[in-house]
Amino acid sequence: MKNKGEKKTKTGNILRIISSLPILILFLFLLLVIIMGLIEGGRAESSEFIVFTVCASVFLIISILLLICIHQAKYHKWCNNVFLILGILFVLCSCFFIGLGIYFIINNPDTYVTLIAFGIGILVIPFGVCSIIGAKRGKKWIPVFVEERKQREELEKQRKEEALQKRKEIINNQGNGANETENKNSDKGGFDGRLIQEIGWYLLGSLVTIITLGICYPLAYCWMLKWNYKHTLYDGKRLSFDGKATQLIGKWICWLLLSIVTLGIFSLFIPKKLMNWKVKHLHLEGEHPELGGTFKANALAYVFVCIGCFLLSILTLSIFRPIFITWENRYIQNRLVIDGRRMEFDGKGTHLLGKYILWTLLKIITLGIYGLFVHIKLKKWVAKHTHIKQGYELIEKI
Repeated sequence: MKNKGEKKTKTGNILRIISSLPILILFLFLLLVIIMGLIEGGRAESSEFIVFTVCASVFLIISILLLICIHQAKYHKWCNNVFLILGILFVLCSCFFIGLGIYFIINNPDTYVTLIAFGIGILVIPFGVCSIIGAKRGKKWIPVFVEERKQREELEKQRKEEALQKRKEIINNQGNGANETENKNSDKGGFDGRLIQEIGWYLLGSLVTIITLGICYPLAYCWMLKWNYKHTLYDGKRLSFDGKATQLIGKWICWLLLSIVTLGIFSLFIPKKLMNWKVKHLHLEGEHPELGGTFKANALAYVFVCIGCFLLSILTLSIFRPIFITWENRYIQNRLVIDGRRMEFDGKGTHLLGKYILWTLLKIITLGIYGLFVHIKLKKWVAKHTHIKQGYELIEKI
């Protein structure tokens, strides 16, 4: 009996997932209609495109509501009923589009609207049927889903409490005393990556990002981070990065959509969120990953510092660029916590200024060729002057 119930539950879940696919189909078709309308110009009657676009928009709204209900219907009876009603409306809308396609075939068979309207109706109607079947089957198993969710929440709460307790024990055992090994290796920080490797990864990441119109930027971003931190050392301890593009791509798409909805305002918070995600997946050799990492900076202040240092470099014709680079790195590095260890940056702009003058002279002598190596040199300098502070910090958020 238990196996039968599990089988029905899986079937209901599959039907719910299938019924969410029309969202993507409708978005593509609406985009196609707009493009066709711009290309065709006045070939087709504008009234036909207006009627079709309005109907498709209503259809899209129903689909979005249906998608929202898919994730909540298995926990709430009223939501499951709404899910059922929307499924019926979905089928009716599909039938309406089939009728609309037939109407256009009879009256104006030359327009692209005919093919699009008829295609939407034929392709999408099966998904509406799946919504109805999924809602009916899922209604019987709402108590089972609710109980499963409660059990998952309790296990997650227990896991977080155990992880937090383990973190406290590590901090108490390690103490906040001086670490002699780290003091001995304080001058062993650096970067041992090669220029040809960086150029290769950069070109590959740029190609993937451009081809996918920015959608796969998280993949290229993770590639660069893994290579970069694989060759970075702080106080003799090599860093590693275990973040995956699959973990970031969902957040990235969500952030982009929120930026569009808020007319770009939310984009000011993306750099901090991206940095915070990166630091959570950064680890120090020989340290405790379970202590976690975070970037303790204000989102707007972080953006202001980065943009401000960039603009000041331009305004001063890059003469004082080393000083502004030092300011920016000091702000960032001093707010990094990796595996419970706070970082500290002791680089000075006057020291970098001397190196920068030398690098500039070498660029002039080599007709700009040496400029390719400056970025690597700068990474080495930043890593050499980034140190691990004594003691541990407890990051409550898990």
